[in-house]
Formats: sequence, C-alpha cells, structure tokens
Amino acid sequence: MSDHRYTRNVFERLAVQPESPQFFDELAQLLRAREREATRRWKRTAIVFAVVALAATGAAGVLAASPAAAPNTVDVTVSCPNLTKGGLPVFSIFGEPTGEPPIDGGKIKAAPPGFRPVDGLTVETGDSLYILRLTSLVAGYQLDRRQCAPSKAKLKLGPNGLPKDVTLLIDQNEYGLRCKDVARIGMRLRITNDGYGAPIRAQLLIVRAKSAKPLAYIDWSRQKLTAWAVPGCDRTQ
Repeated sequence: MSDHRYTRNVFERLAVQPESPQFFDELAQLLRAREREATRRWKRTAIVFAVVALAATGAAGVLAASPAAAPNTVDVTVSCPNLTKGGLPVFSIFGEPTGEPPIDGGKIKAAPPGFRPVDGLTVETGDSLYILRLTSLVAGYQLDRRQCAPSKAKLKLGPNGLPKDVTLLIDQNEYGLRCKDVARIGMRLRITNDGYGAPIRAQLLIVRAKSAKPLAYIDWSRQKLTAWAVPGCDRTQ
C-alpha cells in the first residue's frame, strides 16, 4: 500500500467533529482583530510624501534624539512664534497613547512600506507646520529648532492651576486642542525614553511667552494621556 493511500485510510478513520456554524465567522473576526492590532500602530501615507517630509524636516533644523543603551531623559525649554490662520496666530496640540513599540531582533521594527508611525503627541502652528512630534513607536523625537529657539524661562512642569480637560486611555479617541490669538508660546518638554530610545512618558507645558500664563499641560504615556487646558482654547477632538 502506498504512503498516500495509507495516510488517507488513517485520516478517514479519524473521528473529527464538524466545525460549529459560527466557526468561520469567529475565525474572520479573529483575523480582522489581529489585522487591526498590526496596522493600528501605523498610519498609511504616500511614500513620496514621506520622503519629501523627511527632507523638509532636515532643512527645518529638526533635532531627533538618538537611541541609547539605557533609559534617558530629555528636558528642553524653547520659545516659538505662531503662524497665522485667518488673521490670528494659532497653535494646536494633538495626542493619543500609542502603546508599546514593536520589537524585532532587539530593535524597534520599522514601519511597513507606505506607512508611517502614528503620532503620540504633536504641536502644530498655523494649522500647517509641526514644531513637535513624538511617538512610542520609534526612537527619538522631532523638535523644529528653526522655528523654536532655546529659552531660559523657568517653567514649572505641571497643571499650574489649569482645569483638567480629559483623560484618555489607549484605543480611545485622540485628544485635540486649538488655541487662537497667541502670538508666541513658551514650551517646556520633558521626555523619558526607554533603552531603545523610544519615549515612555512626555510632559509638555505650553504658556504665553510674554506673561508665562499657562495655556495647556499634557502628561502623556504609552497607555494614558491626561490634559489640562485654559477654558479659552477649543477642543477639536
């Protein structure tokens, strides 16, 4: 008897239970859930745009932290003018917890072709220019040193009397805040990175540069974001 026929005979004697009526529906749901988990970390974008954006970032004098062999902390204070939109200077903050970085072979796994990492915390001025970007999915952070100059202002990290706005956990809605008629901001940023150089926690305080009046404070981590904000700013998310 051939191996093929012997295998078939054995298989036909097996008492295999038929699949349940919900088997294929449950399998499809499981596959969709895994696909969402794999792609949730990344945001689709045109490859050409990504290349152009990186070139523009370099030209703008953006600094990025480098991966380190041990956890490290970055603490910077800068002053930034705001671009105008509709005749008024404006800046926006967006943020969401972005989870743990994908590790592969002892390194953070790069985004798939055609995707870029989802932003964890950003500051944008004039609704057109990012001056700060960070995420837990890659090492380092981006700060536009052409737009923002180092400042000697003494800014205390914390809500500083601001009312609490929201607390968001991972997979909840993105936080968005837009403040108008602020010509220049002072910004203090403190980032704690892991051994791969990816942010674990970021504390961001934004004030009016002239008066040091607090406008917003964000305490961001991989699993949670808590925000405090002046009532005069608008929620956008």
